[in-house]
Amino acid sequence: MRNNRGQTLYYFLIFTMIVVLSWAMMLNIAKLIRDRMVMQNEADNAVLNLATHKARTMNFVASMNYLIGTVLSLGMEPNWVQIPYYSTEKVGSYVYGDLGNGFDQKKGDGAGMLKDIVNGLQKAQDVALYNEEAYNLFVWIELAEKGYYMDPLGIPTDMEKYLGIKRNTKGITYIYTYSTTVKGIRIVYNPLPNFGQYEMDEMSGESNSQGDWGTVKKILSPITTVGKLIGRGSTVEYKHDDYSWYVADKDNISNQKIRMTIIKLASDSDRPLFAKLLGISYPIMVANSAAAIYNTKGTMFPSKEGTNTGVTDAPLFYLNTGAESAQVAMLTAKLINVFEKPGAIASLAIGGYVTARTALNWARAYYDKDNPIDAYDAAKKGGWAAHLVPYDVEKQ
Repeated sequence: MRNNRGQTLYYFLIFTMIVVLSWAMMLNIAKLIRDRMVMQNEADNAVLNLATHKARTMNFVASMNYLIGTVLSLGMEPNWVQIPYYSTEKVGSYVYGDLGNGFDQKKGDGAGMLKDIVNGLQKAQDVALYNEEAYNLFVWIELAEKGYYMDPLGIPTDMEKYLGIKRNTKGITYIYTYSTTVKGIRIVYNPLPNFGQYEMDEMSGESNSQGDWGTVKKILSPITTVGKLIGRGSTVEYKHDDYSWYVADKDNISNQKIRMTIIKLASDSDRPLFAKLLGISYPIMVANSAAAIYNTKGTMFPSKEGTNTGVTDAPLFYLNTGAESAQVAMLTAKLINVFEKPGAIASLAIGGYVTARTALNWARAYYDKDNPIDAYDAAKKGGWAAHLVPYDVEKQ
């Protein structure tokens, strides 16, 4: 009888131990599966956050590109009558910049204002790149605080290469401009070596108030003076910036895939139930994930370096054209009124030059679409976005 009771107790203990160990093993396996799922979710969330932030940075930098191009498109070719230039080769004043009655000794006010605005937009781009780097570091630190380790560390340090963009080193040349108003006609010009102070003093002083157009005739009559006045090679530099906007880096712009590998080592808190009894420990877990940014309409950045700002469809373009046309009309009327036939000939010559030059500048800017304004317009409806993609271990 006692032997039967002992055997029963023995079998009961064996059964209980088997049940407990089976229960412990099921809990351990369930915890391991759960931890692996949580780890994969952490990797997916982290890499998708990085890609989403990267996409937003690309959109922001491209929008600043567009604004830089728009501001610089206001720069005028400072050759007597204002002519829109749409290029960073010459950025002199803007539509009715440097306003003043008579001769204004201040130089570069208009170009300086454009430069200040552009510098502010460029600094905004720099801040966006710094913020992108900081966000990458923040994500990695957050993963480390949760007990995950990165292999390799993978924090990008070259943000331009990481985003696939580079600076347009063609630069921006801001040039000095003077402004004067003679009989209601505003003239924006670049200082010329042979354009003496005497003539400008007369234009801005007594001759301006008394209606003496002798000085105007003195300037217009010699063909050589007029030629140099409207010539392209007579600009005086005010400031030069080493770069203007960002362009696509053809070697890196297509590589927009972000890969992440995180590792979790077993810790004391992760010790399995009855680990010593069972002689087991949790394995080292590894999770891989990848995400990419994409824009189905294009990159939003010019494909190569250049000086063409492009032509915006904004009202500013029409303001440019309207202001210039009004100025030419005023000058034509004044010349015809004062000089009669010679004035008509001079006005036709100036008007023809301005019209042809404006058409040339506009056509060059409009038909060359590889510029910050057109590149942004072509792809802004797509916009950069992010999604998870296959990790592709072989290419890691």
